[in-house]
Amino acid sequence: MRLKKVPLFSITDQSIILTQLTNYCIKKTKSGNLHYVWALYDIYKYMLKEKILGADEKLFHVHFNNMVDTGLKTNNLNWVKEKQ
Repeated sequence: MRLKKVPLFSITDQSIILTQLTNYCIKKTKSGNLHYVWALYDIYKYMLKEKILGADEKLFHVHFNNMVDTGLKTNNLNWVKEKQ
């Protein structure tokens, strides 16, 4: 999945939309659709790259926990280590 920057939305709106997408992917992953974990990984990479992290560019702890979990599930251990 390729995410591209969409300047039509504010950072706040992007954060809300991406958070909803992550919630959807997490729900699908928990129900056994494991390919959604890769979509989740791409979303988190995009959020970090574009600094769509949460309030005042601070990463919400829930996203942090989910990023670590996603990195481990996708076997991207170096990515998890770099982002800590």
